[in-house]
Amino acid sequence: MTEDRILIIDFGSQVTQLIARRIRESGVYSEIVPFNKVEEMWESFGPKGVILSGSPSSVSREGSPRAPQFVFEAGLPVLGICYGQQTMTLQLGGKVEGHDEREFGRAAIEVLLNTPLVSDHIRKGEIHLLKALMSKSREQGMQTFDQALYDLYDAGEITYEDAIAHADSPNDLRLMIKLANESDASSLDHATRGLSIDDSE
Repeated sequence: MTEDRILIIDFGSQVTQLIARRIRESGVYSEIVPFNKVEEMWESFGPKGVILSGSPSSVSREGSPRAPQFVFEAGLPVLGICYGQQTMTLQLGGKVEGHDEREFGRAAIEVLLNTPLVSDHIRKGEIHLLKALMSKSREQGMQTFDQALYDLYDAGEITYEDAIAHADSPNDLRLMIKLANESDASSLDHATRGLSIDDSE
């Protein structure tokens, strides 16, 4: 490990330990300290940078936790994650606004893996070919944003209207849904072919 030290100020996030582990795996020493105990160990620890963790709390709630102001005045790099970013914004004079939708729960994400073909496309500047490659490489773990939206729609987690409204390509997603519905209908037709209903009773 290097001599550098990263101080992680914890506001109650469920992933603070994971953040610390990832930093240590990168060869940098880190320690976690609760937001209300920072001053006690600041000088002795001597951080080279600070991470503000997330929190289940809301920065708009009265009495919600804050980072000590001297952290922002120490001239060190500070990374805020989720709640940490929001409290940093407020404490440095910015504004944080609420939203009707919460961020928790399942989300749609794109997955692009660094395969030789992906690297080749990037090296040649053929970025426009990546979406098509991702859409054809689900068995390798890749997916486009629209495929992720389709999965959420198919699982009943979002409505058709929400899926289309947020799609990168609404037409592609409509086609994906239509083809899946036709495939389901065809499978049902095939499975029930030759069956008859006895209504003699």
